[in-house]
Amino acid sequence: HKFDPITTEDYYSLLGIFTSTKTVLSYRVTSKLNATALLSERAEQRLTEIEDSFDFHDDFVTNSNSATTPKEVLDEHKKAIDLAKEQYEAIPKAMAVGEGEIADLPVMIRGSHLTPGETAPRRFPHILQGRTDHVIGSDRSGRLEFAQWLTRPEHPLTARVMVNRIWKGHFGEGIVRSMDNFGLLADRPDNLGLLDWLTLRFVEDGWSVKAMHRLIMLSSAYRMSSSPNPRHAEIDPQNRLLWRMHRRRMEAEVIRDSLLALSGNLDDHVGGKTLPHASFVNLNDGKSRDSAVYASDRRSVYLPVLRSALYEMFETFDFANPSTANGRRSTTTIAPQALFMMNSGLIERASLAVAERVVRENGDDSGRLDAVYRLVHLRPPDREESNRWKDFLERYEQAAATTEGESASRRVRAWQALCRVLLSSNEFVYVM
Repeated sequence: HKFDPITTEDYYSLLGIFTSTKTVLSYRVTSKLNATALLSERAEQRLTEIEDSFDFHDDFVTNSNSATTPKEVLDEHKKAIDLAKEQYEAIPKAMAVGEGEIADLPVMIRGSHLTPGETAPRRFPHILQGRTDHVIGSDRSGRLEFAQWLTRPEHPLTARVMVNRIWKGHFGEGIVRSMDNFGLLADRPDNLGLLDWLTLRFVEDGWSVKAMHRLIMLSSAYRMSSSPNPRHAEIDPQNRLLWRMHRRRMEAEVIRDSLLALSGNLDDHVGGKTLPHASFVNLNDGKSRDSAVYASDRRSVYLPVLRSALYEMFETFDFANPSTANGRRSTTTIAPQALFMMNSGLIERASLAVAERVVRENGDDSGRLDAVYRLVHLRPPDREESNRWKDFLERYEQAAATTEGESASRRVRAWQALCRVLLSSNEFVYVM
């Protein structure tokens, strides 16, 4: 390694673990006969029963005279076979890796495959485990041992790196600000004691990410206002000690999910298929952006990430490059973001849905304005905002009277315009 004491031998020792692992590279060329079931005891029993029903059917057909077999019996067994097939398909399946051809790799001198050097036994980097090697059996790739070593409570990095990333997700900056570097050239922790304490709690809670989110979000630091304080800014201008909350823009996925949630269209069920089967063929054509691929109301975490045709909204709002590993996204402020908030179909549908809801559920403009502010900004409007918006609504309806027919339609359109402005505001897009 260029800066940290990770040797070439360490690299080839780790590479040997992964080279000895067989990976499914493509679902298209993998036969179903190679599938390995990793099932619970109950699922194994179900599978055995299903297989027995197939065997019984084969024996029945082979040993019976089809000319004299009652049709009702055949129909009954056909239904049983169809049911067995459905039950088999319902068993959870996952693409996984397995043990490959076990081998230790030679150290390639200067990285050339033409000049192999001494063999590097499969093991973990010395810098992280000392000089005591963990023994990896000659009949095993070492993948399981590597996973167990990474998740030991006393491992110096794994839990700390995870806690640092969770912290960064809430505060915009990690306790260690160099997210992808915990080595010799890494930034020093802003609060080493806090990082170690959170790491200990994380391990004690069984590596529960949900528990760590809860711990951070209930802290006084997370509940800080983002308002400036000149006296504090003079002492800590970079806000490393978190005397206020960092003001930061929401990620592209959060903006999209928030818009769908406000419109009442967010599909928040867990698991299952992301896309309709008809759209699946478009995932690998590599030719153009097919809107059908992203025409889903499911949470953004379920949307496909196509490197050759990334979702345009995600690109506009600084989605991470899917071709590289990166612990920190850039945050830009560019014209296409404003154009998206003004003209996109997603904003159009969300603003219309919110407008129709507040008009339907509230009898007067004061109640509607209070409702829409509580929906979008999670607070009531102040007096100045109320007066300005009431004046806007009155002028909008008067201007629309010459172009639109019914007053009810004009009223909804006026409220939709109001909602569009609120959804495009910094208060909605930014975490204050």
